Amino acid sequence: SYPVLELGGGSTVEKYVQGNLVGAGWIELRNTQHWLVGGDADGDGNRLIGPRVGIHVLNSSSVMVRRNYSHHVYAGGWSQGNNFELFGSPDIVVEHNVIGGSSWPVRGVGCEVRYNLVLEAGHQWLWADSDDGHIHHNLFIGGASDIGGIMALYDRSNIRIHDNTFDGLDSEQITSGLNLQSGEVTL
Repeated sequence: SYPVLELGGGSTVEKYVQGNLVGAGWIELRNTQHWLVGGDADGDGNRLIGPRVGIHVLNSSSVMVRRNYSHHVYAGGWSQGNNFELFGSPDIVVEHNVIGGSSWPVRGVGCEVRYNLVLEAGHQWLWADSDDGHIHHNLFIGGASDIGGIMALYDRSNIRIHDNTFDGLDSEQITSGLNLQSGEVTL
């Protein structure tokens, strides 16, 4: 799988990724700054529906990911795919998105993730696997989540997880809403 759109560069001018329809692949922002992915007005949000779709923000700053719909649909069974990748981007904000499907809907959280609906995880809803993650006021619903809904791992520090709602929808595979493997976590 490959990105459908790759964005980068060091310009400090505000830039926008809005209103796109994606049927396969992901939108990737890498080593960049000052982007708004989605927005506030009707039609600003990006809609991603298909195999290995998602939004990846890697080693970037001053990025807002707001009001997007991303649904990883993979007919081949367990895909070992991901949806939102947020590694190395500590000051970004991810809010008001619908993130559905994939083995790992959200990974690399060392930023603020708030007011999102995360659905149908194949393995875990979210990885709190970077320092300073702030995960709050999200809804985590359905899926397998067979190791733990939110995974706090890799001995990270200053991870804050509060005011979220977890609903496994009576899944027999969910072992826990939160799995703390190592590190400093405030609940």
